[in-house]
Formats: sequence, structure tokens, C-alpha cells
Amino acid sequence: MIKLSHHFSFTSDQSINAVKTCIACAIGLVIAKGFHIEMGQWILMSIMVVMASQVHLGGARQKAYLRVLGTLAGAVVGGIALYFFAHSQIMTSVILLIACLMFAYIAGGENGVPGTLGGATVIMILMNDPPNPRVIYMRPLEIILGIMIALVVSRFVFPIHATKRLIDNFVVSLEALKKLYEHIQDFQGSVDDAAQISPRAEEKLLNLFLAQRKLLDEARSESQGKKLHLKLKNMLKAERRLYRSILLMNYALYSNPRSTTIIKALASYQNLNAEVIQGLQMLSSKMQQHDSNLVVCGDFEVLTALTNDIQKIAADHPFEVELNVEAFLVATQFLLHELKELTLAVNELSAA
Repeated sequence: MIKLSHHFSFTSDQSINAVKTCIACAIGLVIAKGFHIEMGQWILMSIMVVMASQVHLGGARQKAYLRVLGTLAGAVVGGIALYFFAHSQIMTSVILLIACLMFAYIAGGENGVPGTLGGATVIMILMNDPPNPRVIYMRPLEIILGIMIALVVSRFVFPIHATKRLIDNFVVSLEALKKLYEHIQDFQGSVDDAAQISPRAEEKLLNLFLAQRKLLDEARSESQGKKLHLKLKNMLKAERRLYRSILLMNYALYSNPRSTTIIKALASYQNLNAEVIQGLQMLSSKMQQHDSNLVVCGDFEVLTALTNDIQKIAADHPFEVELNVEAFLVATQFLLHELKELTLAVNELSAA
């Protein structure tokens, strides 16, 4: 049995959205009863479909657009069928089956809502016995009315923006990246074990990246123009490249026990770690505090110092060690470059 006390919070997005959905349904119910709307249930059903599963304003807008599109498409197909073949049950049945085939195919796509709603609308129109032409225009009107109520409430009653949640998610992923990097530097073991240094941290990051993709798509419907959406997209791309560079550096660092010992013994290597960890912390703090001041991360001077120190020592070791060390330096250069690119993307977003 689920204990609601462990899941319910009056301040959570889920709880706020539930209250907003209830308010919208109350408005829809008053309108449906007050104006004696014949199929008023579709107003409330549209509100539930648009709001209940879409916590963010951007998601609600997307769902509303797709629902209107599907309903209108189904109404058009059903209306054409009744206009030309109202007295032919065979023809209306054939058109119904063809429409079901077409809308089912659309429903199987990435954005399948129009297909599902289009198919449902055609079925409602053509399966009435006798066919009721009022359904052709009443269903779209009632659904659009429900959608308008849902969008107004989503926009003006405790709005929950996907853009803000995306930035919050980004801050969490920066902290996770920092922890992953710290795990890698503190690790003691073989290259085989290094591949599984922190599976939980990696799994958390992958889940965060997946959530970011959905939030970015929703934020596009509510962001202040294409430029802001592009900056958000560039920031997330830079973050993923930084993640890949950390994994590459992990493999290069532990590819050979002798080269690992050489690298970790250097003071310049510790300076590199401090630069990366401090950089990630600065970016996280900047995003949390909405700081508009520019930050600078990814100082290549630490790489120059590390390269000089390594080259002095590696020359006295076998070729295999030299090769591993060079691979580590390349991975480090890639890491610092991506950290700098991420910093630029964050600075651009803060300036927007």
C-alpha cells in the first residue's frame, strides 16, 4: 500500500498542478452546466488530458496544440463522409476503417496524440446511429473551449515553467558531474575496475540528460523566442560533451598502472583537478544564484604546466608509458576545452 504522506507535498509541482487542474475543471463544470452545453463532458475531459499529465506550461501548450489538431482532422474526415455518403452505410463504414488505419499509423509516431484524437473523433461521428451532424462541430468547439480554460489556468494560476525546471535540472547535473570527476580522481585500482568507478553517478547523469531533453522540448513552447531556446540547447550540448570528455579522461588516466602513478604524483595534476572541480562549482553557483557576472573556467595554463612536468618524467620510461601519458594529455585538453565551451554557453544564457 502506498503511503501518501511519503509522496504528497503541498509545495511540489505535482501537487500544485493537481490543484490547478481541479480549479480548471471547476470552471469548465460551471460553464457546461450554466450554459446547458449538450456534450459538456468533453470540456472537462479536454482539461484533464491537457493538464493532468503535463505539469509545465510548455507541455500543456504542446498537448493542447496536438489535441486541437487531431480533433479538427477527425471532424473534417467525418464531416466529408457524412456530407457525401450519409445514406450509404457501406461507404461510411469503409471511410471509417480507412480513417482508423490512417490515424492509427499517425498515433504510432513520436507525437501520436493527433492520431489518437483524430481516430476517436471520426468514430464518434460515424458510429452514431443515426449519424448526428451536430457532433461534427460541437465536439471540436467543446474541446477547444476546454483547452482554452486549461491554457489560461496553466498560464496565470501558479504557472510552472519548464525553462526554470530545466535550469534546476542543469544545476543538479553539474553537481553530479563534479562528484563523478571527484570519484575518478580518488579511485585506486586497475583500468578494468575504472570503467565501473561510479555506476550510480553515471546512471543519475543519464537520467538527468533524458529529463533535460523532454524539458528542453517543452521549454521551446514557452521560451522568449528562438534565441533563448538555442542558448539552452547549446548549454546542454556542451554539458554532454563535458561528460564524454570526463569518461575519456578516466580511461586514459587508468589505462596503464605505471602512467597512472606518474601522473597522480604530480602537483600540476592536483592543480588540474582543482581547476576542474572549482569550475564546475562556480558554474553551479552561478546558475543557482542567477548571477549575471561572467565566470572564467578551463584555464589552459594548468595543462601547460602539467604537460611540461609529464614530458620531463615520461622520457625516462618505456614507449608504452609515454604513449599512455600522451593520450592522457590529449584527453585533458579535450576536457578543458569542453569546460570552457560550457562556461561560454552558461555566460551567454545568463546574459539573455
